[in-house]
Amino acid sequence: IIPQNIPLDILYEDEYMIVLNKAAGMVVHPAAGNWDNTVVNALAHYLMNESPYGSGEYFTKDTENTQNSNKEVDGEELNDDDDNMNDSVTNS
Repeated sequence: IIPQNIPLDILYEDEYMIVLNKAAGMVVHPAAGNWDNTVVNALAHYLMNESPYGSGEYFTKDTENTQNSNKEVDGEELNDDDDNMNDSVTNS
């Protein structure tokens, strides 16, 4: 998720949730054909930079510079790039 500074109409926020008024036509999350300018991209930026409650466990400053989604589970590296090599959604 790439954090993007997109205005959000936040109606309520506490340490557990955010209630917002989503702009008409704004895509909710990244997917094929809409990789950026989504509510999730805007929330990533907001939580990392503006929220009085912080970003929690979901986003870190390194998120902005991460280009791949390699993860390690039980000492074994999981590489999403290899797993999705033939995925029609990932490669469209």
